[in-house]
Amino acid sequence: MVGWPWPTSRRRERGEAWWSGREKISVILPTLNEESSVERSVRSCLGKTKGRGTNRVEVVVVDGGSRDDTVRRARRAGARVVSAERGRGLQQDVGSKAASGDLILFLHADSELPEGYDALLHDTVRKASRERQRSEVWGAFAELRIRSKGPLLRVVEFGVKQRTKLLHKPYGDQCLFFHRDAYESCGGFKRVPFMEDYDVVHRQRRRGIPPILLDGRVTTSGRRWKERGVLPVFLLNQALILSWHLGISPQALKELYYKGKPPKEACR
Repeated sequence: MVGWPWPTSRRRERGEAWWSGREKISVILPTLNEESSVERSVRSCLGKTKGRGTNRVEVVVVDGGSRDDTVRRARRAGARVVSAERGRGLQQDVGSKAASGDLILFLHADSELPEGYDALLHDTVRKASRERQRSEVWGAFAELRIRSKGPLLRVVEFGVKQRTKLLHKPYGDQCLFFHRDAYESCGGFKRVPFMEDYDVVHRQRRRGIPPILLDGRVTTSGRRWKERGVLPVFLLNQALILSWHLGISPQALKELYYKGKPPKEACR
């Protein structure tokens, strides 16, 4: 385990039981030039809670040097903004250290959480913690809703659901979450330039800790499927996963993925 200076886990330090049902939720949003979507994402975090008020939920936007109105709009929507070097893995790592919650969710800036996600998360994690007799729980939402129309995108949604439930392999766009104990124990997100979500999921599964699947849907943008096409995206993803397992460097995989893409997207 890497000895990074996380500010918690406070309950463990105080010797308390590791689940009270009152745990604060921290939602981490890495951004880079996301002025068109960041407000909607932040408002979904703060406005779709089922608990009493939003004092048990914080949103930490980690900006990687946006040149548009992302930072101002994020603050206007109620988020706390911190700065980091560019790169989603690095930004999420910085956000985890800046967060004060014991339950940490990593939401992409073009995505939205479902209604009542906080109660769903608390109830599901409480049950899993008691069953496992440990606080090292993690997981994601079981389903993904793509905002764009089209029959092939409905096939993608179905495929995500089946992959997640049958293979226990959620991806980052399904909003990965961790109890802080689980996040600390696995070493958190590595500061790699690409496939940081696949990497952290792979490490958790190798440790023998299966994901907890929340019975809800994260809504996300369909821009990558619209820009590239559904079948090309699917084939490219499979090639990237195979290459990752063969030991190809994250930097080389990033260059392959963003080959021919505009500078804005290639910076993510």
